[in-house]
Amino acid sequence: MISEDALATQVCQLICSDWKYTHEWKQWHQYNGVIWLIDDTLEIESIIRTAIRSICLPLSTDAETFLSWRTLKAIKRLCQSDRRIAMSNGQWDANTHFLATPVGIVDLFTCKICPFQREFYQTNMVSFWPAQFPKWVDFIAAVQKDNPLLSFELDAALRQEQKSEEPTK
Repeated sequence: MISEDALATQVCQLICSDWKYTHEWKQWHQYNGVIWLIDDTLEIESIIRTAIRSICLPLSTDAETFLSWRTLKAIKRLCQSDRRIAMSNGQWDANTHFLATPVGIVDLFTCKICPFQREFYQTNMVSFWPAQFPKWVDFIAAVQKDNPLLSFELDAALRQEQKSEEPTK
């Protein structure tokens, strides 16, 4: 029979890249490929139950034994303290010069656009791409007029945006 601790270790291995827990907030976050979202529907419990089943069934272990409310809570609690999953509130949105936009993460110091990354721990995203607003682009150009990479980055982003808006044939 597998112990709760061993089971929790395996569950953590399965979920640690897409799920994080912040003890100060008593909240789970899930990475959706763009930003980290608060789990406000207790999806983590469903994920843990599914993981328990996938671990126990191949071992010919009675998965139903491990799906009791007490065991589920114990494994969830062990996962919350696992170093691969536990986060402090200061780790979230720590890069205050990063702005998540629909086209990627904009570094507000360099105006470079990079792809979304889990390790940035972004929890918020603006609903527009600044290039949609010409005055915004003019403002950034005026503020960063000594930055030779700015026009290249903005032009590349605008071309990419126009390309994605073109109808496919």
